[in-house]
Amino acid sequence: MKGQASIMEYMIFVLLVMFIIFFLVAMIFGSQILSAGTERSKAFDETSMLVLQRMSVSYILNEPGYQKGSMLDDSKLAVITCEDIESVFGYDLWVEVRMLYDKPDCSGLLGIAFFNCDNERKGIISKENLVCSQSNYPECGIWRYCEKKPRMVYRSIPVNIHRKINGTISLGSLTVGVRGESG
Repeated sequence: MKGQASIMEYMIFVLLVMFIIFFLVAMIFGSQILSAGTERSKAFDETSMLVLQRMSVSYILNEPGYQKGSMLDDSKLAVITCEDIESVFGYDLWVEVRMLYDKPDCSGLLGIAFFNCDNERKGIISKENLVCSQSNYPECGIWRYCEKKPRMVYRSIPVNIHRKINGTISLGSLTVGVRGESG
């Protein structure tokens, strides 16, 4: 009986030591795996910021004669393609330039003034959601390049857009998506 008790104590001690070793190994490698995922996410975030910064000051999209990064040229936006963007900025990108329209306030207007104001407002609303192509330019407000893919990291910044056709400058946003995961 005494021999059996000492063997049981020894077995419990061995199991306890193995459990502690397993727990310590799991803690050490688990934290490394979690930090590796965090570092990878941070790298994708930095890549998206770098691409956005490079794109905002690029000669491909900017209006000459203005400070770098301050003015996008809509005539360049109308002719550039996804292949052009990928050849300069890399692959697995998604780019969108969106004009922001100021909607007129029609409250307080009566009769024909309200009707004209409301029609102008409806025209702006339809234009702001229309993706630009060769056939509908300049009656559009969104330029999209490349295909949106799952698991992308997105960044946006405000930009000025020079509408060459009518000589106006509009506020817009430049959004860049960078592929965050392979597969």
